[in-house]
Amino acid sequence: MNFSQKFLLYFVTLAVFAVIDLLFILIISRRQYRNSLEGLLRAKFKIVPAILFYIMLAFGLLIFVIVPAFNNNSLGQAIGMGILFGLFSYGTYPLVNRAIIRNWTQAIMITDILRGVFASVVACTVAYYISNSF
Repeated sequence: MNFSQKFLLYFVTLAVFAVIDLLFILIISRRQYRNSLEGLLRAKFKIVPAILFYIMLAFGLLIFVIVPAFNNNSLGQAIGMGILFGLFSYGTYPLVNRAIIRNWTQAIMITDILRGVFASVVACTVAYYISNSF
């Protein structure tokens, strides 16, 4: 896989992941956050940290999941490692918050973890299929 192909896969991964994650936040998580975490939420969303997060996460998926799965020609690896990457990336924050933040509910914790797993595995699967067209 050459640089331009990796570059394309990076942006595909970034776009797919960000769209799924943002839709999840806007449709499912928003109400949960407002109901449980009203006093902790910002009045105005900060876009720069969110963009930096998505940039970093997409690089992680590309480096640790998509390229190795492409090199091994393994959709199963893309799916399995995508699940694990999403679990590790999105599991740590809600678990810690559940332990230390009073209003961080079990429902929010589970929703956040599932959101990360789902967005990661879909982004990795789409990128893997695109990589097979090279």
